[in-house]
Amino acid sequence: MPRRSRRRCRIKGLLSSSTVTPSLWCAPVIAGEAGADYVMFGEPDASGRRPSFDAVAERVAWWAELFEIPCVGFATSLDEVRPLASAGADFVAVGNCIFDDERGDAAAVADAARRLAFAETVA
Repeated sequence: MPRRSRRRCRIKGLLSSSTVTPSLWCAPVIAGEAGADYVMFGEPDASGRRPSFDAVAERVAWWAELFEIPCVGFATSLDEVRPLASAGADFVAVGNCIFDDERGDAAAVADAARRLAFAETVA
């Protein structure tokens, strides 16, 4: 479980003095200020855990609205591709859902591309 901190985290003019999880909210801001080329939300940790998809999509939307540094949303299933792109992710990373797809890798990649294209036409 991430360590909780009472430290304050400045986010583009906003100040949060509530309890925050630095690895989820402050770390991307700090990375961006340090010159990161992009930030990623939703990648599972070493044990395979990650925040709920709703939390990931919320963070992607929050980042896309406030920051210029590109944001990557990590999709653990093909069903997450379109919502992440629609939330504002500049890129969507896919994990084992591509390689575990019964239709084969090429079909899964083509399906992901269709979902991205649909999200772009809607946005």
